[in-house]
Amino acid sequence: MTPAEIALVQSSFSAASGKGPELIALFYEKLFQHYPETRRLFPHDLTDQKQKLLQTLAYAVNSIAHPAALAPILRDLGQSHRSAHVEPAHYAMVGAALIGALRDTLGPGFTPEVERAWIACFLLVSRTMDSRTAEVALSS
Repeated sequence: MTPAEIALVQSSFSAASGKGPELIALFYEKLFQHYPETRRLFPHDLTDQKQKLLQTLAYAVNSIAHPAALAPILRDLGQSHRSAHVEPAHYAMVGAALIGALRDTLGPGFTPEVERAWIACFLLVSRTMDSRTAEVALSS
């Protein structure tokens, strides 16, 4: 990611994180609405899962400028996802739901440049978590 993309991701996340619980709730709503097959990958009660996702997302965004330090953590997270039967195609579904949730949360602040930066960020994170996702395209 370029420094400009990193700055866009971090500033837009900062703007969205004031609505963190709403952002995460919207993410799951979009994920399960558009990709109902993913529901089986999550616990029935999403309370803890929502908190974990928000914390992980915040950590990744805040660390994205230091990919060498972030990579081992993401690889470990990817291993746990593989153990939970997450497939490469699921990453694109999650990415699309996240981009949609950010778009709705940020409104006019979700410019085409912000969207491209988030796609770059998500691809970096997902490909670090699971190299099999390198063949899975994420488009807006």
